[in-house]
Amino acid sequence: MKQKQIKITFVGDNNIQRSGFLRQFLKQNNDCFIPVVEEYIEGECTINNQLVSYRLQDTPCNEDYDRIRHLYYLGTDIFVVCYQVVDLTNAGIKQSFNNVRAKWIPEIRQHSNAPIIILGTEAELLHTPALQIQDEEITQLVRDVGAQMHIISSSKHKYNIQLVIHQALHIILKQKEKETRNYK
Repeated sequence: MKQKQIKITFVGDNNIQRSGFLRQFLKQNNDCFIPVVEEYIEGECTINNQLVSYRLQDTPCNEDYDRIRHLYYLGTDIFVVCYQVVDLTNAGIKQSFNNVRAKWIPEIRQHSNAPIIILGTEAELLHTPALQIQDEEITQLVRDVGAQMHIISSSKHKYNIQLVIHQALHIILKQKEKETRNYK
């Protein structure tokens, strides 16, 4: 019996390689069939001998969409909230990281209680002289917002692309299995 499609929604600031992450997933995914339609990718893969259908939903992040972006959140099973692992402005503001707490989590929680993964993008920049987000800051953020986990990735170096999607699917499958056991 085929399960309901799992929806994974990606949110985060502009220019942090969120869409690049999704394009890289599409390029390197060998074991799943993925037709591309507009702002999302649909596919199927096997996890723990179980066929899993999923939808990876990208969201518009411009302020122009602030009033309607929540419509993209409908039916989301898990969110991946993205930030850039370094502050390329060197202004010390860590804007995309700070917006995880200040903008994206509150917006999500206003519309959904779905689990969250925090994703640091552009890991290839960790060796640049730009201001890096410290491990302690990340640990505190994950704890404060109740995220399931934190992962860093690089679409440029194809690092942890598959891991993010598979971890999101594992979290939801485990949650559904627990709900089924509790229902019986």
